[in-house]
Amino acid sequence: MGFDDFKTPKNDTYDKLVSPSEVILDGDHQGPEKKKKTRVASYALIIVGVLLAITGIIYGTAVPAIVNRSIKNKVFYCDSGDVDEAFIDPYGDCDDCNPYYRAYHVFNVTNTGAFLNQNEKLNVQERGPYVYRQWEKKVNVTFAGDRVQYKKYFNFAFDPAQSCSNCRENDTITSFDAGYFSVIAQAGGEFRFLVALLQSIPFGANQSLTELATSVTLYGPRMMRFLNGLNSLDPAAMALVATNLPRFLLGGPSALANLDLSGFAYNGILVTHSIREWSMGYPSFLAGLALGTQHLACQRRQLTNQCDACAVDGRNPACSAISNACKLCKRAAAVVSVYNNPLCDQVESIYAGTYGAAAASNFTASTCRRCASSGFCVAPLSGAVEESGVDWSRLTSSSSPPPQLLKRYTQRTGCDDATYLGEYEEFDGYTSFPLWADLGSRRNPTLQEIVAFGSYSNCAMRPSNLTCANVTGGDGKGVQPQLTTLAGPRDSIPSNTYAMYTTQSKQNVTLMNTRDLRKESGIELIRFAPNDTLLHYTPGNNGKGTGVPVNGVQNLAFALGFLCYVSYPMFMYGDQKLLEDVQITLIDGKVATKASLYADGKVKKVYADKYENYLDIEPTTGKTLVARKRLMASFALSKSVTNSSASMSDLVWPSLTTEVIYPVYWVEERASIKEAKVGSFKSLKRLGVSFLPVFLVGLIFGLFLVFIGVVYHRRA
Repeated sequence: MGFDDFKTPKNDTYDKLVSPSEVILDGDHQGPEKKKKTRVASYALIIVGVLLAITGIIYGTAVPAIVNRSIKNKVFYCDSGDVDEAFIDPYGDCDDCNPYYRAYHVFNVTNTGAFLNQNEKLNVQERGPYVYRQWEKKVNVTFAGDRVQYKKYFNFAFDPAQSCSNCRENDTITSFDAGYFSVIAQAGGEFRFLVALLQSIPFGANQSLTELATSVTLYGPRMMRFLNGLNSLDPAAMALVATNLPRFLLGGPSALANLDLSGFAYNGILVTHSIREWSMGYPSFLAGLALGTQHLACQRRQLTNQCDACAVDGRNPACSAISNACKLCKRAAAVVSVYNNPLCDQVESIYAGTYGAAAASNFTASTCRRCASSGFCVAPLSGAVEESGVDWSRLTSSSSPPPQLLKRYTQRTGCDDATYLGEYEEFDGYTSFPLWADLGSRRNPTLQEIVAFGSYSNCAMRPSNLTCANVTGGDGKGVQPQLTTLAGPRDSIPSNTYAMYTTQSKQNVTLMNTRDLRKESGIELIRFAPNDTLLHYTPGNNGKGTGVPVNGVQNLAFALGFLCYVSYPMFMYGDQKLLEDVQITLIDGKVATKASLYADGKVKKVYADKYENYLDIEPTTGKTLVARKRLMASFALSKSVTNSSASMSDLVWPSLTTEVIYPVYWVEERASIKEAKVGSFKSLKRLGVSFLPVFLVGLIFGLFLVFIGVVYHRRA
């Protein structure tokens, strides 16, 4: 048998499918239908791949740009066409609005008799919080040069649900009367105040200063108590004063000889009012008398035309000489023409609550209804919540103050430079505020220095010893938005600090970027907070009254006209002496001391959470979603100008210790994102984190499909 006999048997079908190299060549033998299907599949893969790649690129580039444009539209207001309800009424009920609250904590004096009569350490009990919702309404909004100008006013409503369970607006509190402190300080003491007052009433019209001073020396305490009774708004005290007021105006202090003026209502320094009055402001006869008689003096001197001319050009020496008088004349005119009538209605209502409408009408007819002719006016005292001192929505038919009382605000829009978003250049009508005068040492100013300050505190013609704080800093509503990128939403803010302007301190304060990532309702926020040493005396702030006379307070004596201070609640991070001079009993029943508030050199967490200031900002939008601003107001008695060994209450309470800083109240301003808006921020987060995955998946998978499609196409 030959070798050929062992070859594979002949198979005609097999021979047709195998080439000489014995490699199978399917394509050369595919039918037309199969080739067509392969080409269609390859085209489909290429098209789908290209679409996926394009979709990924668009999603990773165009969608972030669209999201960023939407963010900018909500943050930047560049012209009148951008103005919406969220700008006009930012704390209202619109979709993009967040409610804003002021929580009022007041210190009730619990040892009035021992404090006044024995000069014992002041004891106060913290009460509250009494919470008010705040609305801010902007009017006269205009845009020019990447700035927005407007005027604004506020409305408030008590919120029982957010206040403490037993807190009511008709609760009564005993505390220090700001009107007394302001008026008596500006006069240089009670003695000098009475001499000036006697000059303005019929009794003193024809008497010399020496004769008037003699009357005050003999009858001063009784006269001062008489006026304190009127100022107390206590109906019984006001009734006694009203009965004897005509005889006093004509006959002088002898008309008061047989009156019993020994009650608490006649003490002057301390008064008892309702929470509504303490928070929203209340009328003051003492301040009204001072400004009402000032108005009559301005008219006698015919200063109105001179002051109007100086308002146009205040830089000439003649205007500088009368600048302080012009300020007083302007304030006095506003009391007479605008404030007195609604406040007189309020006094009448208080009086009528005890003695009836007819008696109340007779009382006001003999006092504040004679404001314009006699100077017997009532003036507003700022409330802890409503700073104008007048609750317009309750006292008038309008919820807004008269237009002439509204001052202008100017802010950068950030449309030319986002780093200046919301930065103030003008605040409540001023661009620079006279804050402090160089005293040569770290001490409180005397009453002489405080009174003299008004004669040279002109920032347009600034003397070398005057510190004027220019208006700068933002409004705390947010910072430059970091926007989104392909990598998704930002989780950090690059700037190390944020400057915020505060009306309480009349200057900007620097908040530090803590780099601390917080969460609010699942939203990641960056915290900005001031340093613990913000209110400490340093070479850098020694011209502003910061840390004067001790660390922990901002001295506003020159700005407000008497010894007044702003600080953190409970003098947090301040000098230990501040807590030792006063006994403060907290809401939790503990006495505020270094030991009770601090542990291991730091404020205990329970108190830090309650008293610290901060802004929690969402980086992508730059919006402040949680804000807590907590500041405390305190007063102190100065020494008398007439008698340097006595307090400025040199007739009634001359032995009271001077320059002890007494806490009066503290307020927490707060805003938090409302629950209805949480979803939109979470949706933004979810959308942002999808940019990169969708981009990569779309691009990579799309290119992969294109590659497969090309391979199939070549084989087809």
